[in-house]
Parts: sequence; C-alpha cells; structure tokens
Amino acid sequence: MTSLFMPEANQQEAEWFNEFQKAYGPGENIARFREMFDDIDISHLLGDVSVPTLVVHCVGDSVAPLSEGKLLASRIPGANFVTLNSRSHMLFENDPEFPRLLHSVRDFLNTG
Repeated sequence: MTSLFMPEANQQEAEWFNEFQKAYGPGENIARFREMFDDIDISHLLGDVSVPTLVVHCVGDSVAPLSEGKLLASRIPGANFVTLNSRSHMLFENDPEFPRLLHSVRDFLNTG
C-alpha cells in the first residue's frame, strides 16, 4: 500500500505511513476498506455541490487515475482543477510539487 500511495517516499515517510496503517487494524481490514472505497459512486451527487471546490490530482497517481480527478472536477459546478507532476497520492514536503500544492491551496482559499 505504501508504494502505491507514496512511491517517492523517503524512508521516514514510508515508516510513518506503515505505522499509520498498522494503527488502523490488520492488513485484511485495510484491503477490505480499499475494496469498499473503490465501489463507492457519488457521481450523481456532484452537480449538487454548491460550495467553492478545489480538486488537486497528481498525474501519476496509481491509487486514483487522473481521469477520476478530471471527472470529479468536471461535474462539480465551478470547481477548480489543479494537476501536480507527481506519482504520489499523498504529498509530503520533500516532493518537488509540494510547494505548488501549498500555493494552489493558498490561492484557492484567498479567492473565496
């Protein structure tokens, strides 16, 4: 799971995520959660979102494909969509795109 969510993680980040996963139960439970999350479909509700929305997606994300982020943003009225050039699903401060993530979030919050 760690290599899927954070393929560029350094040792400290990978260890943190491994411990985080262990704290939430056995691997079988995490695998079941993952299966359940993959089956959730709220796409029919996206047009009803009426708050400012920022969708940020990494182009090489192996947990959720870029097409899913684009779909999400395209169905939420007025959503802002930002792509980051990373393979991670979770970005940490050592990721070269982390400053862009922070900048995107700050810009979004400042325009609302």
